Amino acid sequence: MVFTPTIQSLNMEQSLPYKFQIPTTIDVNSEKTDDGEYWGLIIAVAEYADDPSQNRPLMLKESKELYDTLLEYDCWTKDHIKMITAEDATSLGIIKGFQWLDDHEDENDISLIYYTTHGYPLGFDIPPYDEEDGTDEALVSFWGFACDTGFIWDDELNVLLGNLESEGVCLIVDSCFAGGFNDPPFTSHRFTSQTSKEALLSWNEDFGQELQGQGRVVVMASREDQVSYSGVFAPFVVDAIRGFGDANNDGGISAEEIFAYAKPRCHWQTPTIYDNYPGDLNIIPISSTKNEGIKRSEESISKSYQTKNKISSQSASVCGNITSDDTHEPIPQAGIYYFGIDDTGEYYRNTTQSDLNGFYQITIPPGQFMIKEVNVPGYYSASSEVYEIKEDETICIDLSLKPVPSGNSTIKGYITNQKDNQPVEQATVFVRWSNNQGDHYINATTTDAEGYYALNVASGRIEMNVEADGYEPFEVDRFQINNYETKWINVSIYELPDENAKVCGFVTEKETGNPLSDFDIQFDWQDGTGHIYDNDTKTNEEGFFEFRVAPGEIYIKCWEYGYEYTILPRHDAKEDATTWVNFTIPKQKIHLDIAKPLRAIYLGEERLRPFVQTVLIGSLTVEIFPHNFWYNEVIVDKIEIYIDNSLMKTLQEQPFEWTLPGNIHGSHSLTAKAYLEDTLVATDQLNFLKI
Repeated sequence: MVFTPTIQSLNMEQSLPYKFQIPTTIDVNSEKTDDGEYWGLIIAVAEYADDPSQNRPLMLKESKELYDTLLEYDCWTKDHIKMITAEDATSLGIIKGFQWLDDHEDENDISLIYYTTHGYPLGFDIPPYDEEDGTDEALVSFWGFACDTGFIWDDELNVLLGNLESEGVCLIVDSCFAGGFNDPPFTSHRFTSQTSKEALLSWNEDFGQELQGQGRVVVMASREDQVSYSGVFAPFVVDAIRGFGDANNDGGISAEEIFAYAKPRCHWQTPTIYDNYPGDLNIIPISSTKNEGIKRSEESISKSYQTKNKISSQSASVCGNITSDDTHEPIPQAGIYYFGIDDTGEYYRNTTQSDLNGFYQITIPPGQFMIKEVNVPGYYSASSEVYEIKEDETICIDLSLKPVPSGNSTIKGYITNQKDNQPVEQATVFVRWSNNQGDHYINATTTDAEGYYALNVASGRIEMNVEADGYEPFEVDRFQINNYETKWINVSIYELPDENAKVCGFVTEKETGNPLSDFDIQFDWQDGTGHIYDNDTKTNEEGFFEFRVAPGEIYIKCWEYGYEYTILPRHDAKEDATTWVNFTIPKQKIHLDIAKPLRAIYLGEERLRPFVQTVLIGSLTVEIFPHNFWYNEVIVDKIEIYIDNSLMKTLQEQPFEWTLPGNIHGSHSLTAKAYLEDTLVATDQLNFLKI
């Protein structure tokens, strides 16, 4: 078969972040069968050139989980699933992935596309001019934060989907443009102050509607007025395919069942579906069986190796005074929430209070540090900038809080039990107030014996939460309150069922089998209808943990210093029964990236444009970046740099940079190896052409 792409119809050139010569014909001689087959394309961008703060490692982890889960069924095979991740997920790489899918599927087949990255409104309409709101919606590629055209937009994706002949096509878009488990306190130029929040929040609806088509089911991770977060939606998609989503117990799992399973469990966001497939679109057919002996892959997608952990000492300190901006008097018992990244790349967070003289002092590890928020009733909240603090260094951070003007508006109401409408006494009502100038503060009150509460506030935006012992936390939709306005907000909260089930188990280190003591075990409980709460416990000296919980679904996760972030699949706690959950946790791994050069054309130190391979003209400084799972820089003892198989340089201190000699020409391989002491812990390699 000969395929002749049309630039006018596909607009491929606009999707590429560089000028690339597209061949006029592509010879495709793929064999297609008449039997119905299942084909998958999994796209997880996750890493972004020039902007590591936008990286979302959970996208890689979750997409690999999806890949492994599909392969548990006999209807799915490795040669029928293509994964495109990280640096390969350029606009061109993604288009080629769709071409691969089009080359193999036919009208008897079912195609599944899972696409996870950042999404955003372009702010303009690319021809054809078909957007009522004047803006196309886009998904960011690997080059999306470095090049203005590094994206796939809705019309383009629609064309790529339209090329597919499959009987049924399921597109799952798990896209987040804000938030995420590992968001640092930095923002990217991609989403500027000129990008309205309304435009950002509406992109999901517009994107989903654009991609509707006959024979398609489009599932979006959130609705139009919400952001979407990494780590929230995808785990439930995977659990649904594992079998929990088989609502009618017929052995098959449809796209509609996946959506129906995920929607009530995504308590931070609300998935949406656009279904134009007649009947149910089965991703796992009724006749399918699970493959015996399939072992789930535990390999990291990046090239990584087990490391020895270097523990950062608590040798730095931060102190300061919290004062009132108008009187300059000290503010006692100010609540101070802080967090940071130590010099091994590990996150930490904690709280403290100022003393009676408004003074505070904390001991922290060297690295990056920030006071996230200082909260005092009657004052606006305040935060600090990000500081770099060295070993044995003390820095002083004084913060002055502005008094909150007296509020002439009131929020009041009653908190009642959802079951019997009886008042809930001693429920805590939290209010977070903000205005258009960036000021904000947090206030709280408790309900009386009648369940009544009242708070005075100024005009502004209000976010409100209600918490009470034995009840599910409740979040009120954000609202605006005006001057001299009284808003009645009555809330009915869900009383949690009795905790008559028990979950317990042993946690051990994967590499040694040794028990992990004093380990934080966090868990979420759900009942499958939208009710949820979370709690935590710790392991004892033998690595044993246990907790009481209501009957329902249990999701356990661990994030402990020196170990890999671990999320377990769903377990079910049953009434008056004990559920055992034994699991192992691997040590933290070090990952290594050649941060410069990337696949692009360079003239000296200047990157001219992305390209399909690395082309160097003149001399260039090679930059090496060792990091952990969350892309935080970590300490290594040395890095070796090789050209082909010859050792060129050993670097023993940061920055890990080396200038490529000018006398090297032609095609070569560049390899970087990282060591802790004499143990090889990570490696990365790229091929380049030196002119």
